[in-house]
Amino acid sequence: MPIRAGELDRRVLVQRAAYTVDALNARVQAGWTVLADVAAKRTPVSASLATQGAQPGRISTHRFLVRWSAVLADLTSADQIRCEGLTYGVDEVEEMERRVGLMIWGTARPDLA
Repeated sequence: MPIRAGELDRRVLVQRAAYTVDALNARVQAGWTVLADVAAKRTPVSASLATQGAQPGRISTHRFLVRWSAVLADLTSADQIRCEGLTYGVDEVEEMERRVGLMIWGTARPDLA
């Protein structure tokens, strides 16, 4: 079953960590690089409160539906999604049918803001 364009009502940035090497030849994260800027459908799955140190923060899990692409097919939990000012850590990626779409579960956490 194809994904209808009208379902994909959000723009999301899919990002992967970029690394560099420091003076001691150790690998150091140097920020994030954009893998893709794609249309997506965002569906809330759950929300809760958590404590990060002394400050409480909201944890919300969303499901993102995107069209399948070879670039997005190898997403891992080391990647992240930016959508409407929030950063979601990738929790799980599931292929829908055969190369029709990807369902990406992501959790927005205070430490990713």
